[in-house]
Amino acid sequence: MKNTIIVLFTIFGINIHSQNLAGIVTYKKKIETMNLDTLENNSAKVFLKKMFLDAQIAAENIKYQLKFSNKESEFKAEDILDKESDFAIKTALMMEGGDGIFYTDLKTKTQIFEIEAYERFFLVTSNIDSLKWTITDQIKKIGKYTCYKAMGEKLFQNQYGTSYKPVEAWFTTDIPVPFGPAKYCNLPGLIVELKVQQVTFYLTKIEFKEQDEIIIKQPKKGKLITEKEFEAVGKKMHDKFVKMR
Repeated sequence: MKNTIIVLFTIFGINIHSQNLAGIVTYKKKIETMNLDTLENNSAKVFLKKMFLDAQIAAENIKYQLKFSNKESEFKAEDILDKESDFAIKTALMMEGGDGIFYTDLKTKTQIFEIEAYERFFLVTSNIDSLKWTITDQIKKIGKYTCYKAMGEKLFQNQYGTSYKPVEAWFTTDIPVPFGPAKYCNLPGLIVELKVQQVTFYLTKIEFKEQDEIIIKQPKKGKLITEKEFEAVGKKMHDKFVKMR
């Protein structure tokens, strides 16, 4: 069974970029409560539990849009009027995906993430091959789509060190385009469901369009920077904050 699936995906991989597909996918996000039992500080535990609960409720009203053509895609949250003043909405947006624009270019195999952080804008660049997928032999039906399970590992780096967290994706070759939520892509079909730690993205709607109906622009606002350079900026700002306390 596993060998059959690999052969099938090899065939799809040969033709996937020649498919003349374009459209708009709508996703929503579900946030699970983090296990905080190991925390000894009760006040911190109470604060974080409330933060997660508020973010869960806020996430129910946020929609994300993935626009794709045969060579590129753009992923971002739909406009929210009060996101700057509502802490729960900002928290929900920032959890896995961020409040920015993810642009993917299949020709160059690159991604650009436009994000506002540390009171300025950045264009964080990466390669779509940086996350390695392992396609399993697990299959399930999600809505009307037959989906296949793929697993990957996301690298997390912060002031406490480096760790890898599992990424679970369910994709369908019924829609043979290699795109998905946020930065996750490069599978032999559209990602219908994606789980990273406490966050799950799930498809709610898809509209197919003509190629000329989809307008995708590469983000231009901010300083061009690599993921490692962006992480270094974050560490520097954290160290500066700690010294000021």
